[in-house]
Amino acid sequence: MKVILSGGGTGGHIYPALALAKTILKNDPDSQILYVGANRGVETSIVPKAGIEFVGLDLQGLSRSNPLSNFKTLAMLNNAIKKAKKLIDDFQPDVVVGTGGYASSAMLLAAQSKKVPTVIHEQNLTPGLTNTWLAKRATAVAVSFKATLKSFPQDKVHYTGNPRGQEILEDTRKAKYSDYGLKSSKKTILIFGGSQGAYRLNQAFVNTATRFQNLKGIQTILVTGPKYFDSVKLQLDEELKGDLSNIAIFPYIDDMAPLLKISDLLVARSGATTLAEITAIGIASILIPSPNVTANQQEVNARILEENNAAVVMTENEMTPEKFFHDIKAVIEDKDELKAIAENAKLSGQPDASDQLYQLVKQIIINNKNA
Repeated sequence: MKVILSGGGTGGHIYPALALAKTILKNDPDSQILYVGANRGVETSIVPKAGIEFVGLDLQGLSRSNPLSNFKTLAMLNNAIKKAKKLIDDFQPDVVVGTGGYASSAMLLAAQSKKVPTVIHEQNLTPGLTNTWLAKRATAVAVSFKATLKSFPQDKVHYTGNPRGQEILEDTRKAKYSDYGLKSSKKTILIFGGSQGAYRLNQAFVNTATRFQNLKGIQTILVTGPKYFDSVKLQLDEELKGDLSNIAIFPYIDDMAPLLKISDLLVARSGATTLAEITAIGIASILIPSPNVTANQQEVNARILEENNAAVVMTENEMTPEKFFHDIKAVIEDKDELKAIAENAKLSGQPDASDQLYQLVKQIIINNKNA
């Protein structure tokens, strides 16, 4: 099996592709996989670390605020398609799988023009612009939410779930509380604003740190994001007079899976990867959607879990320090509610999502060879 994977811009597009790559290689060890992304995306560092061959194309996303720049964007896309066609000629893939973001556009367009089967994976409940556009000519479309099935042509759409969920579920590692200066006897709150951090989440915690510090039997891990760490650490030291006995603060944690598995409550954004992880593990969460994403995708994602009592949702407009502390305290101190949310989250997941997507990709290849 020879597969080109393409997607990027955010971890939400990259990690599902890497999870699929892992499943492909587990089932077909002789498979060859090439990952194609954008030269300016985070995939340039994430993919090589996963041991997958990476090729970058010169691409950038469309701009709503500066429409004139889109002339350059389209010129870059045209040149990237030419390079992508050359990659197809050299690599001779059986299929191209796109996981979204502008980084996947050139590769999928090139594959479709050369009659190579294409599979699109949509992580969000509301499809992104790139995937909606490319789905019209795709061989098949896989979605992470059942509610998204209606957004694509019914003769080609399949519900598989998000491959990242299965990957984290199969990861048996658990963090040690002592590695984070914490105690196994206490309930643990993990506050995480994504790989870059979230200023509003950080400040909400700083403004309530004394109250969190005084919660009996409870400890907190705050992951600030690298650019916020120094200022947040200084603020917390001043606020708590240097006593961070119930609080652990880190700029970034590269491998979240082991830490998630020892956390009782996650307070985080609601990107597609985060939702895949919490529904796979079955962890209670308070989701604070980022308002700075296309089509308000994060809130749409989060509301699906909220409807099933599988998460608590708090918007940034609602997030005063008082509400931030009150809602977290209410959930972490209510043993029955904490358990119910976690169980409902797990019921919302698709534990074999990566296997489902792998089987779909494999069937597309077989159908194409038999055509």
